[in-house]
Amino acid sequence: MNIKIWDVINKEFVTNEKELMDYAGFEYQKFEDIGVQGDGTPVVFDRCGNFGYLDPQRFKAVFLIGDI
Repeated sequence: MNIKIWDVINKEFVTNEKELMDYAGFEYQKFEDIGVQGDGTPVVFDRCGNFGYLDPQRFKAVFLIGDI
């Protein structure tokens, strides 16, 4: 299963890790992974275990089985 982040405004998946980190409010951090909170809010993790929220009005977590 894969988690992808859909940008509602640009109508595309965000695949650039630096962009995801910027949207989550990280500066100069290394991307680790994407997660989802219990209420569906997408979050981005850095390599130190910190996380930042993505705006749930703009970004949606999409769960895929297999690759796209």
